[in-house]
This record gives sequence, structure tokens and C-alpha cells, in this order.
Amino acid sequence: MRQILTLTLIALLLTGLFALSPLRAVSAHPGFSLPRQDSPTATSPEGETPTTASAPTPADIINAVNNLRLSHGLNALTVHPVLAQVAQEQANALAASDGSIGHERPCGLTLGQQLLQMGYPLSGALSLDGYRSENWVAASTTEQAISFWLGDDLHTNTMLSEHRSDI
Repeated sequence: MRQILTLTLIALLLTGLFALSPLRAVSAHPGFSLPRQDSPTATSPEGETPTTASAPTPADIINAVNNLRLSHGLNALTVHPVLAQVAQEQANALAASDGSIGHERPCGLTLGQQLLQMGYPLSGALSLDGYRSENWVAASTTEQAISFWLGDDLHTNTMLSEHRSDI
């Protein structure tokens, strides 16, 4: 059984309750800074093992995305249980495949089909899989994940679209 020790796979789903709108280029606000995760301890009390940074949790990622949104004057996203479940299932599948499945669903459905099947109210053109988006990355810290996503317009717009409401 393969274990991933150094990387945590994070899947993030964002959806909106509005019709699909054109993407606009955005970047991190100059006032935005990511919360630093605990860094490894240089020294530890005698007999104790030095601590290392803990892997980011879904809450860490959600908080960082919402802080980024707030720094741009956008509303924080609301955690939706269906999106959280789908994201966790996808993160598990990504970890099991060392990331090779990418955005494909292990269940064979599209992301939009899976969300609809689980009762999430998608909007937009359902024939085009609805208005939804997904960011995923293999990262060992929240800072690495957010920095990676800020590295291109599509991932950045997934986090900073004013038309998104849930995460």
C-alpha cells in the first residue's frame, strides 16, 4: 500500500449561483499575505522530537481562499457539505493515483453530473456541465497551494470570481 508522506493532495471546489460570466484577469491584492504554517523547530527541549509543519487541512485552505477574497473586497465563500464531500473524495482519489487522474472523477461522471447527483443546485448551462470549478494541487503547505493557484489566471479566477458563492 502506497503512502504519501511528503505531500498532501488538496481538492477545492468552487461553484456559483449565477450564470457563467467572462473571466477577468486578477492577481493577489498587494495587501494580501498568506498565514505562515508552523515551521520546523530549530531546537527542542531535551528528549523531544522537533516538530514539523503539519499538513494543511481543508479548513486551512478554505480560510486562506476566503482571506484572499476578503483582501480583494469580495465576500467569503460559504462551506457547502456536498462540495466538501466531493472535494474529499477527489482528494482521496488523487492521493491513491499519485495525482494521475487529475480532474477526472473515479465514478466516471463529470464534476457537474456528480454534483447534481448529490443534490447540489448547479446553475448555468447544464449541457456544458454547469457553472462550477475545481482547483487541486499537491502541496505540503497552504502557502504552496495558494501560491501555485495564483500562478495562472484560470486558478486565480476560480478563487476570486465575484460570481462564486460556495466552497
